[in-house]
Amino acid sequence: MKAERRHELKENELAHAVETAKGYLREHGAKVGLLIVAVIAVFSVTTIAVRSRAATVEEAWRRKSTLDFTGPDVGKQALAALGTMARETTDNSFVLAALMDQGSNALRLAREVELPPDLELTGKAEDAFEQLLARFPQSPLAFGVAHSGLATVAENLFVIDADRAHKEEARTHLTAIVDNPGMRGLPFYRMAMDRLESLDSVFTVVRFAPALVVEAPPAEEGSVKQTITLDQLRQVPPGELPENIKKIIDLPPKPESPEEP
Repeated sequence: MKAERRHELKENELAHAVETAKGYLREHGAKVGLLIVAVIAVFSVTTIAVRSRAATVEEAWRRKSTLDFTGPDVGKQALAALGTMARETTDNSFVLAALMDQGSNALRLAREVELPPDLELTGKAEDAFEQLLARFPQSPLAFGVAHSGLATVAENLFVIDADRAHKEEARTHLTAIVDNPGMRGLPFYRMAMDRLESLDSVFTVVRFAPALVVEAPPAEEGSVKQTITLDQLRQVPPGELPENIKKIIDLPPKPESPEEP
């Protein structure tokens, strides 16, 4: 009997709930319908936006893969296009990859010209690496790539203007990698250590000595001046050099022949 009674109570509660719902719908049916329509509309718009964003990101990756970085002239156009895509795309993974590619390709192209490195391309690399640090401060990958790249930017600038201040700039970026605990397990750490040890040799001004101008032996109708390089002089046996040339250059003495027993 008790089980039947409980069953009747449940049926009565269900019937009461149904009747209450019907009454509510009769009184507020229009509002409920509008709410349902609004929810459906929001869901549809969100779905369309997500699909549109995914399609935009996919198209950006496709365009990125078609960029041509062959040579400085063509590469500059590709760098400009890549920078535009990085600014217009909100997908963080794409922006991270685009900025790293922009910086590394700009550095490579800057050194493909005759010395000194291209200043414009070096500036584009510097801008890309600084954006990496600003936009992805918590990313170890961005941190390592950016500081390594900025150290190379300092090397390029030193070759361009011979300003020794660039040496300390490079040291600052490499030290930032070495002092960051998050870099210890990454290849950036060992690379930074090696580069710090070779800073003195990298940041050394190399000047080529001018050609040595000497006066050739007097000819029948006066003397003639010729331009002779030291390498050319060293190819001539010391015993065959004119005396007036021997007096103005310092060549190692000719080794003595061992005495025969």
